[in-house]
Amino acid sequence: MTKISKTDAQWREQLSEQEYQVTRQQGTERPFTGEYWDHTAKGTYRCKCCQSALFTSDTKFDAHCGWPSFYDTLDKTGVTEIRDTSHGMIRIEVRCTNCDAHLGHVFPDGPDPTGQRYCINSVSLDFEDGSLDLLTTAPIPLEAVAAVKALAHWLTTGLPLAFIAPLLGLMLDLPVAGFPWLMGSLLLGTPALSIIGTFGAALTVGLKRGGLLLSLLVLPLYVPTLIFGAEAARRGVEGLPLATPALLLAGISLVSMALLPIAAAACLRINLR
Repeated sequence: MTKISKTDAQWREQLSEQEYQVTRQQGTERPFTGEYWDHTAKGTYRCKCCQSALFTSDTKFDAHCGWPSFYDTLDKTGVTEIRDTSHGMIRIEVRCTNCDAHLGHVFPDGPDPTGQRYCINSVSLDFEDGSLDLLTTAPIPLEAVAAVKALAHWLTTGLPLAFIAPLLGLMLDLPVAGFPWLMGSLLLGTPALSIIGTFGAALTVGLKRGGLLLSLLVLPLYVPTLIFGAEAARRGVEGLPLATPALLLAGISLVSMALLPIAAAACLRINLR
């Protein structure tokens, strides 16, 4: 693997202030404050800066020190150990071999079989649970996986929401005659919201700060469904013709269900490369 070399300005642009201070300036996060000090999920811990695989959950243990601790690395060549004499102490610093990111320190007080304790800053790490890789081993095509994910989301969110529509209508002081139209618009429109959300998740999976990007991508795609759904419900309540917004709403859902599983599968294949 080619060693990564970036300018200070490039690292500052890529990393948050704390990530930069720890990984590029040899800083240390406060104990018991990091994301992974008490993290127990199964998966792989990667370098925050270059995404090199460094540690696995199989070697993680609770050292009661307030930082993620591992008794071994995933690959001995993945980290570099350097003598550190800062702060009036003699320690062994641990860096990512691929990009020289400061990770933490290693101490000779760990458990068997290595006797080592790699004390690592959470902010120097990203966690990958391997769910994306598991999708490739599913016995059905990725298009079907995306469709099933969307269906599961709709069954647990959109469908219950439609069923409680009369209660919501009552709380919003809607006329009782409008309750069926509110329920109908939700049944027509929520499938589109579920499949659009699935597509957004596939598009951003594996990306840093993917949750924020997901919101920015998905919300604009929701707008037509929300507009036509609200218009259909309004016209139903007021006794006006609602065929046009209802048909547009159903059309959005049908087109989304036909095309977005394919698009989501394509995004997943790209992310798996």
